[in-house]
Amino acid sequence: AALKEALDDLALALRSHAELADLLLHSAKPWESDKPGAARIFSRISTRMPGLSRHSLHTAALFGDLDEVKRHLARNPAAASEVGGPLDWQPLQYLAYGRLPGAQVHAVEIARLLLEAGADPNVAFDDGWGNPFTLLNGVIGQGEQDRSEHPCAQDLALLFIAAGKEAFDTQVNYDTSLGPDETRWLDLLWSRSDPAKWHEKIYAR
Repeated sequence: AALKEALDDLALALRSHAELADLLLHSAKPWESDKPGAARIFSRISTRMPGLSRHSLHTAALFGDLDEVKRHLARNPAAASEVGGPLDWQPLQYLAYGRLPGAQVHAVEIARLLLEAGADPNVAFDDGWGNPFTLLNGVIGQGEQDRSEHPCAQDLALLFIAAGKEAFDTQVNYDTSLGPDETRWLDLLWSRSDPAKWHEKIYAR
C-alpha cells in the first residue's frame, strides 16, 4: 500500500496544474471512473489538491466549490453555458456526472445558480453510438457500468426537470432497467411528464 501511494505521488508530481485539472474533469465521463484504480487516483488528486477547483468554472462545478462558482458567474454569467475541459462539456454536465468526495455539499445550489445564469437543462453528449446522455443520466447513474447515483440525485433531477428538461428520457429508461427490479425513478419521471409522450415515443418504435 505504501509503495502504491508513493508511486501515485510521483506520477502526480510529474503533471502540471492544468494536466491534473483536465485529468479530474475527464474522470466525470461515465466509463472513465470504472477503469482499474481510477477512482482511487481521482479521489487522491481531489483531496490532496483542492486548489484545482479554482482552475476554471468547470472544475469549480466538479468540485462543488460554491464560492468559486459565484466568483466566475459574477465576472461572466455567460460562462454558465460555455463548453470547456477535455470533454467539451458545460459546467453543469461536470457537476451532474462527477462524483468527487465532498462535491455534493453545495451541488444543488450550484446547479441552480448555473441554470439561472443560462445553463442548458437539456444539454447532452453522444456516447458514439447515437445515444444522448443527459443531465438526468448523470445524476441517476446505473446503466451498463452500474454507476453510482449522485448523492443529491433526486433533488438535482427535479431541479433539471423544473428548469425544462424533458422527464421522458430513453437512455435513463434503459439505464435504470439494468439494475435492481424497482421502479423508483420511473415513477418519479412519469409523475413529472405528460403520459401521452411516453405512449407516443414507446409505441412509435
